[in-house]
Amino acid sequence: MKMMTWMKFKLALVLGTAVLLTGGIVGVALSSDKTQRPPGDIVVFFKQAISAPPDVESFVAGQRDLRPQDYVALITKLQGPAAASHITGDRGAMRFYSGARAGTNYFLRSFVNSNSPYVPNENGFISGHAGTTSYEFSKNSISYGFGSNAITGGVRALLGMVRQVLDMGVGEMNPDTVVWNGNEFSAQTDYGATRYGELELSNNLPSSLKIGMGGNFLNSPPYRTIQYIYPDPPTALGGFPCKIIMSGETEEGLKPSMEIVLQSIHLAARPIHVEFFSPDKFKTAAILLTNIYTDAGLFVYRKDGKMVLISNQNGKTVAIPRSPFQK
Repeated sequence: MKMMTWMKFKLALVLGTAVLLTGGIVGVALSSDKTQRPPGDIVVFFKQAISAPPDVESFVAGQRDLRPQDYVALITKLQGPAAASHITGDRGAMRFYSGARAGTNYFLRSFVNSNSPYVPNENGFISGHAGTTSYEFSKNSISYGFGSNAITGGVRALLGMVRQVLDMGVGEMNPDTVVWNGNEFSAQTDYGATRYGELELSNNLPSSLKIGMGGNFLNSPPYRTIQYIYPDPPTALGGFPCKIIMSGETEEGLKPSMEIVLQSIHLAARPIHVEFFSPDKFKTAAILLTNIYTDAGLFVYRKDGKMVLISNQNGKTVAIPRSPFQK
């Protein structure tokens, strides 16, 4: 169940462009005067959201997959029918999320619908990162990740999803490397690849962003584009667009792949402390199992309170009580 949940997110977020979309009316949720920005400041705020993202105390959003049918065929060819079946089931479906973010600390939870953003789905899925701790909740378990493993990899991928919502659709860029020159920027991805962006305006608002590989578009044409739609008035969401549409490469050129619609957002009035993202705030009596993934293997707390090494890096199943941090 745990791996199935993660695989659905991995296919939606890593193989394609991760997104969020909600249906319904865009809500206005502003937490302080800091979020009230005059229209002339929206372009400045847009650039800052990519190069110096603000702390976000809460947001509510959802997702819809716009990838064409030929994408499913491609995944079937590359990874087999099992992988494609998850995409087929998710295509066009509405998925809803709420969360918060400060730097690389975040939490993200899935919920039933946009009218009940704090009523979790049956699977109880919550993902987050606080300081050096990565974690994921399912219906009756919590899994911690340390080192390099499925949990830490999944948490990093979902941080990219959160960043796409809050960083104007540019989830793969390292904000510390973004350098704006007018309406153009250069940046490095989290994996060190060079990217180039060009912002286009319409009616003094961000309209679209073209992203290319290499130092500029002379080296390569854009491999994806991002379109922005703002609410009325444009400041209703504190300077954020209410809708983001992302297009990616297909055999027929750039085609819409994912859509983000932001329903509400609260910018933090002051820096958010790491404890705000602690997994302790999500623990309930329903949690029966605690899994700890480390470089030494997978550990599980037994009902008798003892910790047992279930499997090591060689995939062998053992049952030897030991510390999860002992190599």
